[in-house]
Amino acid sequence: MRGNCILNKSGKSFDRSGLAVIFIGPQGSGKTTRARLLVERLYARGVRACVIKMVDYTVFHLWFIRFINLLVRDNVVLVRFYENLSPQRSASPNIFERLLPILALLHILGLILSLIKLMALRALRRCEVIVDDEGFVFKQLSDFYYLAVSVSPGITSSKLSSVFLRVLLTAMIVVIRGGVIVHVSTPYEVLVERYKRRGVVEPRAYIEFQEGVYNTMRDVLYSSRGCECHYVTIDDRENPHKSINNIIYTILKT
Repeated sequence: MRGNCILNKSGKSFDRSGLAVIFIGPQGSGKTTRARLLVERLYARGVRACVIKMVDYTVFHLWFIRFINLLVRDNVVLVRFYENLSPQRSASPNIFERLLPILALLHILGLILSLIKLMALRALRRCEVIVDDEGFVFKQLSDFYYLAVSVSPGITSSKLSSVFLRVLLTAMIVVIRGGVIVHVSTPYEVLVERYKRRGVVEPRAYIEFQEGVYNTMRDVLYSSRGCECHYVTIDDRENPHKSINNIIYTILKT
């Protein structure tokens, strides 16, 4: 560490004020627990850190699905998402496919709200390290595409997909530049036991799709000259304190 700067892998220094640390991984993998522990440990080192959630799109995403399901009551199908629950009534795939541009716009609106929140925190300069424990655009992209591909398999090659992807990737590179991405890896068998205790079991197909999106976005970040970020993968089964030490070392480079 040099003064108030952090060194990246190339040795170039970045201003530590507002450095982003993004935790990614499936629901139930322990992201929030580790994010809070990281903040506590950073404070103990004299680094001002705070936890925020930059997934404001979720409000619009869920509102969109509920609104469509209420609006189209005579054109529904039974859809089973959670593995331990009965199929639920849902608008037919062709309805969702026709309205995907609206969903994309709502996602972008949610992204703008998250960016405003982040810029406000950086402007106030109260947080030297800003920790997001919900995955930021990593989770946003996987949620949008999982629904989009389910109703329109060819969506990934469409113009809408290209524009949406470009917006999210640009935001990701700008926000994470010089920062740290922490990928919490958890076997699905371990997740299932946790999901059962919560009462809702997320499907293997969704978790694997999510992990695939995360890996693709990691490759995009590494190939981007403008990012200069770190990517840390930790095993959810290892001691949280040990994994936090590795993250802190990456952040502070002591």
